[in-house]
Amino acid sequence: MEALVCNLNHHPKNSEIYSLSNIEDLVTSIGTVGLLTPLVIDKSNQVISGNRRLAAIRQLGWEKVAVEVADVADEDVVSILIHHNKFRTKQTREILNEYRALEKIHGKGQGRRTDLDTSGTFDPKSPKGETTRDIVSKMIGLSSSQMKRLLFIDNNDSSFIDHIDDGTLTTNQAYWALRKRISDISKLGNQGDAPASVTTNDYTFHHKSSNDMCEVDDESVQLCFTSPPYWKKRKYSDGDEVTLGDEETPDEYVSNVITHLDDVYRVLNKEGSFFINLGDTFLNGNLLNLPHKIVIGLQDRGWLQRNSVIWRKSQSKPSSSKSNLQQTYEFIFHLTKSKSYLYQPTRVPVVGDKGKSPEMGDMVRHKNLHNKKQPEFSVQRKPDYSYYPYLGDGMKNMGDWWDDTIITSAANHNGRLGNIKHPAPFPTQIVTPPLLQTTREGDLVLDPFHGSGTTGKVANAYGRKYVGYDVVSY
Repeated sequence: MEALVCNLNHHPKNSEIYSLSNIEDLVTSIGTVGLLTPLVIDKSNQVISGNRRLAAIRQLGWEKVAVEVADVADEDVVSILIHHNKFRTKQTREILNEYRALEKIHGKGQGRRTDLDTSGTFDPKSPKGETTRDIVSKMIGLSSSQMKRLLFIDNNDSSFIDHIDDGTLTTNQAYWALRKRISDISKLGNQGDAPASVTTNDYTFHHKSSNDMCEVDDESVQLCFTSPPYWKKRKYSDGDEVTLGDEETPDEYVSNVITHLDDVYRVLNKEGSFFINLGDTFLNGNLLNLPHKIVIGLQDRGWLQRNSVIWRKSQSKPSSSKSNLQQTYEFIFHLTKSKSYLYQPTRVPVVGDKGKSPEMGDMVRHKNLHNKKQPEFSVQRKPDYSYYPYLGDGMKNMGDWWDDTIITSAANHNGRLGNIKHPAPFPTQIVTPPLLQTTREGDLVLDPFHGSGTTGKVANAYGRKYVGYDVVSY
């Protein structure tokens, strides 16, 4: 039978569990081949199965749609909703919502606080030794151990679930980062508010916004390497104040980033370099080209663009889209204040006829690779490198395409984040080539969006001084 689209409503339980966002592919599919499966509705015209299809149909402007009417008891709605979404690609947040909803149905121990742990509770109706978590996880299609980790993450910092869904972190990375954070807090105890600044011999961190870096002298910085917050990728604001990345419109975001970086121009010396890593965002199916808009705005403010580096990320966010390619790269733009800037060409091996690079021992290494100083903020480095600031036999100038032969893009140490608490750290190796190319030992390096401090760690490891700024202290 058919029903008028205007008379149909999304079932309220559906909105408690699932999101109706990102339906562009579904709109395209239904618009091309039609609706292959009728919507399932209850006697109150509420959609039990097909809520995303209803949203797509409304976007297409349909007046009528094929439906099947089901007699569904109120206590069965949640189970039926989840059953009909069994084979749908779901976000981690939706999986957790399914778990919470089914957990209420399948017997949580009354009077016991289970929100503080993820051990699960025993269901008296289940086979001996099987917990509610075991049963519900099986229904959803995850192992009990996988669900345990997701619950741990959600219970301790639910914002990390958003980072998993946007591809910033894997579940393992988020889990171990939070485990480490909890361990650190338990060791340190309550230390009160973060200090206004932290300073060691060659390392300074200011716990404040970098839009006014009054602590840094004019033209005292040799290298700025940074990655500003991306637009609408996570929640950056704390309270009512809107910070970078949370703006209502992309144009407002672009304008704010460009203005915010004005002080970088002031503190960078005439021989210095500015490297900025930027990612793009979709809005209503439209890729916004935000990195290019920002760099063009910086050029309008006097910056010279020397290179556009393509950073090919080996662990990019998987995409199930049927209407566009998976995004596998980000941009790193190299900017300067003049054409007369310090630059030491970085060389890479030329692959020989037999597909083998020259022997590593035959290449002359940069003296800073063997800096005897062991700073407090040290960097774990591989014993061999695929790039060298030296032109010898079998070497060529480094190109503007950086893949795994140049960069290891996963900040993942055997599945753990080590002491990294920031949810979106870039790898240490991405800072190393720009630092070797544009600085000398003893130079000052700046990161106005300090994050987890990766730029500072690399700078100190190679004998450079560092100053960083961030409104959040990690």
